[in-house]
Amino acid sequence: MKKAFLFTRTNTTVCKDACGHPSDALALERVLDRTVIVTTPVMVGAGAIVGDKVVTSLFLVGNYGQVSVRFRRGKKMSAFVTRRDTDRNLAELLPSSRGLKTSRHEPLASSPEPHIGEVRSIGDPLLVPNVSTGVPQVHVAGTLYVTVLGGRFEDRWRISPNEPRGFIGGAVWNAGGEFVGLTIGEKIHPRHDPTDRGFRSVYALPAECIMDFVES
Repeated sequence: MKKAFLFTRTNTTVCKDACGHPSDALALERVLDRTVIVTTPVMVGAGAIVGDKVVTSLFLVGNYGQVSVRFRRGKKMSAFVTRRDTDRNLAELLPSSRGLKTSRHEPLASSPEPHIGEVRSIGDPLLVPNVSTGVPQVHVAGTLYVTVLGGRFEDRWRISPNEPRGFIGGAVWNAGGEFVGLTIGEKIHPRHDPTDRGFRSVYALPAECIMDFVES
């Protein structure tokens, strides 16, 4: 049994310059600092820097053994898909630059570990990176609910592979800048589903699951 949570994404972008409180600006900085743009031959998505590793959705990289990545402070480079977890639908990427450094030989992120948080109440705001334009932006999302999955994601639950474009594979953060999960893929609502209210529901694995994968 695997715990997951859903959130609804919006088109609302959070602007760092408009943040009225220093803590809000710091939260945005943490999101951008740990966001990696991941490009495959058919898809653009995100990756998350956790410790000294880059983690993303297995749905994003699919069967490709090599993809392109671009860090916030570096140039575009190749990365190899070095590990896959088909049970949790996660993948680990190894950038071609030696020592897991950016092209400027700086650490991947400014701090070794992200601050871990938990998903709380329905409707709580979340921060999710969108890299579809090639310049990472931070969008607002809202918590829907936590669920338990009793089988493979694509078998038991309807998930659209390679969606949502620009969001898939990226980390999910709460308003305080704590790492709460990673976007796996978008939910497909059955036709004429009464629960489909027109917004996009996205599956994410909780942060503790991502940390278990990174540390295994």
